[in-house]
Amino acid sequence: MTSTYQFKDLAGNDIELTFDPGQFSATPRHVLIFPLYRDQIVMTEHHDRGIELPGGKVEQNESLISAASREMWEETGAVLDGLLRIGEYRICAEHEEPLIKAVFLGYVHHFEPLPQGYETRGYHLFPLSVDVEGPAFSPFVKDPVFEYTRSYVVSKDWRYFYEVGNYPEKHA
Repeated sequence: MTSTYQFKDLAGNDIELTFDPGQFSATPRHVLIFPLYRDQIVMTEHHDRGIELPGGKVEQNESLISAASREMWEETGAVLDGLLRIGEYRICAEHEEPLIKAVFLGYVHHFEPLPQGYETRGYHLFPLSVDVEGPAFSPFVKDPVFEYTRSYVVSKDWRYFYEVGNYPEKHA
């Protein structure tokens, strides 16, 4: 399976997505989480954009792992049991610095009540085969990043990661 992809997003920006750790940047300022709960994808419902994967900005002095855990909790109420950085993508808009997002596979331990005051309506659980082309889904899951990431996740045996508890990073 190819580990690096180049394409244009729905806005016409150049995107480079990689699952090769040797190509990861040390300075992503955004995170995207592909979370699983009992073999289902956890997605959040943004007030304006619709249903999408959780993610967001890394705050000042915050690690990528902490940002991914925080974004999951703020957007879904999920408490993660494990996170693994599996990819990265760069959005190259004309005349702007590239926006770099670290992509994580996450395993949800449990859900707590959704915190108040954030931009989402909570979470939805979907089978891995979910069709994201419907009008309820955000444009952010309709570009190839979602499909390539889903294909990558499905192609691997993650049981060692999320069933056995052998997590590279553990959220307490």
